[in-house]
Amino acid sequence: MTGSITLALPERVDLAGDPAIAEFLRTHRERPVEVSARALRRIDSLLLQFLIVAAADWRARGLSFRLSGLSPSQADLLALLGIGPGILDHSGGGAA
Repeated sequence: MTGSITLALPERVDLAGDPAIAEFLRTHRERPVEVSARALRRIDSLLLQFLIVAAADWRARGLSFRLSGLSPSQADLLALLGIGPGILDHSGGGAA
């Protein structure tokens, strides 16, 4: 298996208007992926749904999918929504 590849999210994400994120994930479906949110200012519900579905797809195929670089307030928001580390941070090869 090849190494992990990183997708660095921009400050603002418009999934409806910019297909680059979906295209990146389609292109790298067979590789472990790390999505870096270091530059991201706000996680909207569409992006969050998209990442949860992508993480579930990677998990089903036994591949690593990890969301990194969240600000403390973003991490708190995910926790408030019940989105724990096992949902968007899966190391592959078994159950999260």
